[in-house]
Amino acid sequence: MRSRQTKIRTTALRVLPVAAAAAAVALAVPATPAAAQPAPAETTRTQAAFSAVPDPVGYHFTGYYSRLVDCQNRGNDGVSRNEWEGYICINGSWFPGDDYELWVRFW
Repeated sequence: MRSRQTKIRTTALRVLPVAAAAAAVALAVPATPAAAQPAPAETTRTQAAFSAVPDPVGYHFTGYYSRLVDCQNRGNDGVSRNEWEGYICINGSWFPGDDYELWVRFW
């Protein structure tokens, strides 16, 4: 009858090549879900989430403001300096009051 150490050594010698082969196969297989995803489309403006309101026609996007008061102050300042004719501050997020977009209308 074989000793306990001999049985452990024999079992280890049989299991190790199988485990090594399984590890080699797992490392050799490429990550297909990440490779199969298409590249994102190019956009003219970038933001974390799509705007809740469609882009206003005839207006140009100027920037983001975290408070409505800041957006309105910048819009009024541009009108008083004759930088643009008019402006709109719209909620630029799916969550109300998260951020505001300043859209301006030139002549």
